[in-house]
Amino acid sequence: MYIAKGGFLDGVTFSFRRFHHVILKSNDYLDEWKEKPLPSQKFNKGIYSILKFQASMLLIYLLILLLTYYV
Repeated sequence: MYIAKGGFLDGVTFSFRRFHHVILKSNDYLDEWKEKPLPSQKFNKGIYSILKFQASMLLIYLLILLLTYYV
């Protein structure tokens, strides 16, 4: 998630789209490969916040269970 959010994959995705466009030599003007959203633009922050909440709740729950086991 951090990689996609940071934009690391944007260059790779853009180059693959350009390579595909050049190799196929498609003159389809409706297919605007330069205007398609990159992975960092499609990143859904809502899912990340949900996962962060679930991980923190699981950690708290496991710490409570650990304390009850040893006390």
